[in-house]
Amino acid sequence: MTDNNNSKMPIIMIGHSFKYETEATLKLFFNTARFSFTSDIAEASGSDYVYTEVTEDNSVTVRVCLDGAQEEKTVKLPPDAEKKDFEYTICRLLFGLLVNRTGITPPWGLLTGIRPVKKVIDLIRQGKSEEKIYSQLGEHYLVAPKKLKLAYDTAVNQLPILDRIDSSAVSLYVSIPFCPTRCSYCSFVSHSMDSAIKLMPEYISALCRELEIVGRIVKDTDTKIDTIYFGGGTPTSVSAEELRTIMEAVERNFDLDKVREYSVEAGRPDTITEEKLRVIKALGAGRISVNPQTLNDEVLKVIGRKHSGEDAVKAFELARKVGFDNINTDLIAGLPTESADSFRNTLDRMIELDPRA
Repeated sequence: MTDNNNSKMPIIMIGHSFKYETEATLKLFFNTARFSFTSDIAEASGSDYVYTEVTEDNSVTVRVCLDGAQEEKTVKLPPDAEKKDFEYTICRLLFGLLVNRTGITPPWGLLTGIRPVKKVIDLIRQGKSEEKIYSQLGEHYLVAPKKLKLAYDTAVNQLPILDRIDSSAVSLYVSIPFCPTRCSYCSFVSHSMDSAIKLMPEYISALCRELEIVGRIVKDTDTKIDTIYFGGGTPTSVSAEELRTIMEAVERNFDLDKVREYSVEAGRPDTITEEKLRVIKALGAGRISVNPQTLNDEVLKVIGRKHSGEDAVKAFELARKVGFDNINTDLIAGLPTESADSFRNTLDRMIELDPRA
């Protein structure tokens, strides 16, 4: 299969609706490809397609055809199988077939997004031994031993911090699921501004109403808000005034004096302006993110970003000028076309900026 932004592989789905899960598995192998999802069996006639089917007798069939060569597997689940069992079986079969057809073996197996360490922490808290955790995640999610060790070591380091958090308190997550464009690697629920800009006023209005409702619940139950986090998408995709409207709704409905940390994910450098940063700071947030993912301009183009590495540095320096001294920076290792040397260069440059001054 040609792996580029213009590719569209048909994904036929019969008897199920696991589009998100199927796409997440496909992206492990075709990181910049696009897919068309359909229930039309006639689409399974080209040189490249994926066919997935769940039948009434609980049989799960997955067929992968690449460059005219196809391979198929079928598994029959027991009568008491749950929905998640079908989802997992489709992804596991698809993963195995794609390993065979492409020669690629993703080291994190079926784990995508932000879940690996969380799963390890859950198992540690259940009293599982290190050996049992390795066995369970390795067999169930097909994670490579080296990555299992990384996830386990990270979880062990995180647990003392997590255990200090007040378990009776809650955190408030404010979702702004809009981005300038959708990055090729993204597995989050978000929409590009081109397609969703007409939804913005209604969404912000509904979000402010929800903040008012949640605020009343928090007061009525005497619940402590420990942290507040604006995430997305990219929260700074909205205008400074729209951001002000949302943050003022937070200020009206919650006691910020008792909040331990208030963070706004400013995110993509091409959405960060001085006006937005000043709104964020004036309305109580003390921590922001500037998230270039890489400072390599060629890699940025490949993943669908419209900004440069230098834009990210300038956004960081602008945040410093406005007065932020707690700045988080997200980087991703292993992006398409990224080399070890170019990632090292990104890491070194970001360390020089001193994210936590």
